[in-house]
Amino acid sequence: MSRGVVVATRPDGPGAPAYHGPVHGIRSAPWLHPDIEVRSSAIAGQGLFALAPIEPGVTVASFGGRLVSDDQLLALFESSEYVDSLSLDKDLNLVMPGRSPNGYGNHSCDPNLWWEDPALLIARRRIMRDEEVTVDYATFTDDPEYAMECTCQSSVCRETVTGRDWERAELRLRYRAHWSPAIRRHFSSAERRT
Repeated sequence: MSRGVVVATRPDGPGAPAYHGPVHGIRSAPWLHPDIEVRSSAIAGQGLFALAPIEPGVTVASFGGRLVSDDQLLALFESSEYVDSLSLDKDLNLVMPGRSPNGYGNHSCDPNLWWEDPALLIARRRIMRDEEVTVDYATFTDDPEYAMECTCQSSVCRETVTGRDWERAELRLRYRAHWSPAIRRHFSSAERRT
């Protein structure tokens, strides 16, 4: 159900706030690693960039906000120009406050971030200084009507990202268990454990 774009991970970097929340470990506000900043992007508009190297497994950002139902989220989409949201489960969505820096995370078909927990993204591989920090939108988008032209320019670029890309065998193999919960619920129990 998510139509907004967000980037998030478990806060464990310098200055990271405590990570406690009542539902799904969700915090009330987003958090972004202090070595990440918003800059102009060759992929699209603004993007997130590393100010220093970030090692694999390090938390880069955390989603935070308020939890709403699908009906409440649809009402927000109808009444707002832009809504940063993330589908967590059936009829459970996270809506971020305003336009947080996390919302500038761009898509790549070969991203350097992937999901660790319901609202956390971690470094998938070593991220170099000045490298754009990206996530594959297919790992959290399951709206069958969603389609976006891709401009990531990676060697594995799919050219179009859709809300059905989670069905692609090569992506399931590449990301293994590193999908948002909303996508993982589509997988068999055996796939969710790997």
